[in-house]
Amino acid sequence: MDPAALATELRPVRWPVPTEAEGWADGLLAFGLGLLAALALYGLLRLVLARRNDPRRRLRGAIAAARPLAPAERHLALARLAARELPPGVAPRPALEAGLYLPEPGLDLDAEERRLARALGV
Repeated sequence: MDPAALATELRPVRWPVPTEAEGWADGLLAFGLGLLAALALYGLLRLVLARRNDPRRRLRGAIAAARPLAPAERHLALARLAARELPPGVAPRPALEAGLYLPEPGLDLDAEERRLARALGV
């Protein structure tokens, strides 16, 4: 028999008809893979488009938030900020901390605020 004639007489390849359960499984698999791809794309876009936290802006905001407070509360807020952000012994941290234990500290809080901002680099 001629091979060319034999090739023309072959039936086309038929895939088996999927059952309903296989159809659901394929659909759920496609949905899961799509969801996974969407989450991966979201994660990558979030890395690129996320707003960066500027520590200087956070420190400026903390200093500005202390301005409207009463003098004693403002002094405490500035001392807490200095204790959290500055190493021990760095000006103006000692002056702010020492003033906390005096009955009347006599500190110029505006000047101490400027010194603290300068020491923090904001």
